[in-house]
Amino acid sequence: MIRVATSDDMNFIYSSWLSAIATSEKRRTPKDIVYKNHRPIMERALAESNVLIACMDDHKDQILGWLCHDRDIIHYLYIKQPFRKHGLANMLIEHTGIKEPLTVTHWTWRLWDISKTHKLVYNPYLLIPEASNAGEDFTIPP
Repeated sequence: MIRVATSDDMNFIYSSWLSAIATSEKRRTPKDIVYKNHRPIMERALAESNVLIACMDDHKDQILGWLCHDRDIIHYLYIKQPFRKHGLANMLIEHTGIKEPLTVTHWTWRLWDISKTHKLVYNPYLLIPEASNAGEDFTIPP
């Protein structure tokens, strides 16, 4: 089931987003720097966005994954490890109604899998108000 996030979900959303960014195996930035500096970026994205939650029909408070999006931009997509590769990411993306190419502001390892079936445009600068219309988008080929 897909539902809209509530205030009760926000601790998990912040925690999973920050943890995933800080512990990415390719990240070279120390965790303390990520935690200190990425939170305002997340706050801006979450304040202007919708968050969808994937959960079980009979356990709506058990989050399997979530997606943060603003109009036609996907800011972040997170699926808990045991539930990956079961179609939840595609279900969340489909529920947004966003048409391809999908513009994303945060690149994650999950998006490599999604890029096999969807056309993605990576533009991290959309979260910087003064730079949101500058530069070229970089399209990830399928």
